[in-house]
Amino acid sequence: MTASLSVRDLTVVLASAAGTHPVLDAVSLEVDPGRSRALVGESGGGKTMLARAVMRLLPPAAAVVSGEVRVGGIDLLRLSESEMERRRGGAVGLVFQEPLAALDPVRSVGSQVAEAVRRHAGLDGRAARRRAIALLEETGLPQAARRFDDPPHALSGGMRQRVMIAAALAGDPGVLIADEPTASLDPPLAAQVLDLIDRLRRERGLALLHITHDLRRASECDRVSVLYAGRIVEEAPGKDFARAPRHPYAAALAASAAAGPDRRLPVIPGEPPALAERSAPRCAFAPRCAQVIPRCRAESPGFYAVGTARARCFLHAPPAA
Repeated sequence: MTASLSVRDLTVVLASAAGTHPVLDAVSLEVDPGRSRALVGESGGGKTMLARAVMRLLPPAAAVVSGEVRVGGIDLLRLSESEMERRRGGAVGLVFQEPLAALDPVRSVGSQVAEAVRRHAGLDGRAARRRAIALLEETGLPQAARRFDDPPHALSGGMRQRVMIAAALAGDPGVLIADEPTASLDPPLAAQVLDLIDRLRRERGLALLHITHDLRRASECDRVSVLYAGRIVEEAPGKDFARAPRHPYAAALAASAAAGPDRRLPVIPGEPPALAERSAPRCAFAPRCAQVIPRCRAESPGFYAVGTARARCFLHAPPAA
C-alpha cells in the first residue's frame, strides 16, 4: 500500500483545572511515499501528542479542535471509530518508544504479531503464523521461527523493538510513525534499529515520520521539522538543516548536539513556556533567545523563506517597505 501523510493546521488542546490550552497549534507537515521527515524538539513540545493525534489515540483530556490529518487522501479525523480501527495499524503503523511496555508480558511475541496479521491482513491459523514469522524475519529477528513462542522478557531490547516493527507492518501500511523508537536502546543497537527502519522505508515505499531527539539521524531524513511549544518553528531539507539551522531555537539544539566529550555542553537558558503561556501574542522562544528583538515580544512571527528552509523568526522577515 502506498500513501502519503498530510497534516494541515492541526490544533490540539489539553484541558486542566486551570482551563483549556493548545498543546499543538496549527501544525502542518507532509510526508510523501518513500520519503522521510524527522520531527525534533525538546520533551514536552508536543511531538508524541502529534503522533497520538494522527492515530486518534489522544488522552481523555486532549481533543482536536481544528485541522485535518489525511492518509492517502482520506481525512482520518472525520472517520467513525470503527472505520479508524481498520486504518489504525492498517493504513498507518506506529512504533512505540518502549516495546516492553507495549507488548503483553504474558503472551508470546509471535502471537502478538500474528494477532495484528489477523486483524489487518485477514489471515488466520497457520497462515497468520507463517505471515508473522515472515515479518519477524524481514525485521531481522534472529531465528524468528524459534523465537515465535518466546515471551517478551526473553528477548533483548533490540529484539523486542524488531517485534514491534513487525507488528506495525502487519497491515502493510503506507505510513509509518516511529516515535523515539530507540529511546531505550544503547547506541550500537539504536543504530541497527534505525538502519532497519530506513531500509524498510525504502523497500516498502513508506512515508516515514521519525520523531527523535537525535539531530544527526534527523538530518539524514529528507526533511526536518522543528517543534517548539506546540508550533513548527523551522522546516528544511535534512542536509541543509545539518549545515545551517535557521531558527535560533534550532541552532541552539544543534549546538548542544554537536558538543564533544572535551567541550562544555551548551545549555539553552530558561524553560519552555507553560501551556497557559503559549497563546500569548509573542514568539514563544523570545524569553530564551539570545537574538531577541522588541518585535519578538509583541507579536507572533509567521513563516519566512530562508533559502531552502522556512523559519518562524523575525530575523528572517523581509525589510519593511
